[in-house]
Amino acid sequence: MKKEIKMIASDMDGTLLNNERKVTGKNAEILKHAQAQGIKVIAATGRDYKEASHPLREAGLSMPVIGANGAEFRSESGRLIDEKVIPEELYTKISHILDKKQAYFEIYTNFGAYTRNREEALKLVLDVLHAAGSEMSKEEALGLAEQRFAEGGLRLASSYDSVIEDADTRLLKVLAFSASKSIRGQVRNALQKLPVDVSSSGLENIEITHKEATKGRALKRAASFYGISLEETFVIGDNENDLSMIEAAGYSAAMGNAVASVKEAADFITSNNEHSGVAEAVLPILKKVPMAGE
Repeated sequence: MKKEIKMIASDMDGTLLNNERKVTGKNAEILKHAQAQGIKVIAATGRDYKEASHPLREAGLSMPVIGANGAEFRSESGRLIDEKVIPEELYTKISHILDKKQAYFEIYTNFGAYTRNREEALKLVLDVLHAAGSEMSKEEALGLAEQRFAEGGLRLASSYDSVIEDADTRLLKVLAFSASKSIRGQVRNALQKLPVDVSSSGLENIEITHKEATKGRALKRAASFYGISLEETFVIGDNENDLSMIEAAGYSAAMGNAVASVKEAADFITSNNEHSGVAEAVLPILKKVPMAGE
């Protein structure tokens, strides 16, 4: 590494979080050491701020959040610093494509995420956990799925139009799912005609944001906001939606569970998310870290 690292940006699901969607104790410990040494630590996630905040608080972490794939950038306290919104007329075109292909989707707003189908939303979490290799029982997984609703991470809406037509609502991201590779391909092809950014954070999903809302662009805005050069920035990720920030940063790591394109783009590969790969990647960057009892 040629330059001192002054900012770290980590993806959450599949990276900072384990398969039970919690920050491991080792990850929390090492990131707190990084903060104590003056390094700015940021969560860069497909989640909106509300859903990103819960596992961070649970782990005793306080950090800025690049949320909804770069559509929002908030301070440690939740203050909005920057935002890239999908206009209502553009959403209408996106939803038409998804409905035509019968792809289930959720919307992410400044008030949180919404679904119009509770059963499909619960099934989706079960499918995601299974795909991630979680060893949870079906009952435990269903409890975690229900937790999204209980904590307000996902709300049930009678219709998306009723949410979006509210004058105070700002649409940040549309997250679509289909088990059919063919349908996902057709949706991606149709979306190419619209001024949006399209990426993925999992095998069967499609993440749709404003054309300037990517993690990479948000990372650049964050670096400028804090007066840090991108060459002094280290990023960690596991999926397609992390590629833009890996390309933007001076230094990068791919998780052991990352997709092939991320492993190829990153400077090195760390352990997987079940074995605190973030802590393993960050530790060499730090000055001496006190051991227990010191």
